[in-house]
Amino acid sequence: MATFAFVRGSWHGAWCWELLINELEALEHRSVAVDLPCDDEEAGCEEYAEVVRRAIEAVHDPIVVGHSLGGLTIPLVAARRRVHQLVYLCAFVPRQPWNQLR
Repeated sequence: MATFAFVRGSWHGAWCWELLINELEALEHRSVAVDLPCDDEEAGCEEYAEVVRRAIEAVHDPIVVGHSLGGLTIPLVAARRRVHQLVYLCAFVPRQPWNQLR
């Protein structure tokens, strides 16, 4: 059994993962869908990563999935805590190493 952490892209909400989460739960996996504070104009990838980190604080070795804008956030999550795997789903892939995305 795996735990997936889903990080949405722009113009979406955690709701966009609902159908996939239902399918994964039917297979006895767990999921966490995280909303990013995209309405906060001052927030950037660092703040988004901290929101995700807090949301999955109690999860052991999550598979972190980033869609669209979430692709810029998930490597920063992995820099803050251990994750099992990063998955880029139609996502932005940083050209720079994660530690230069600030």
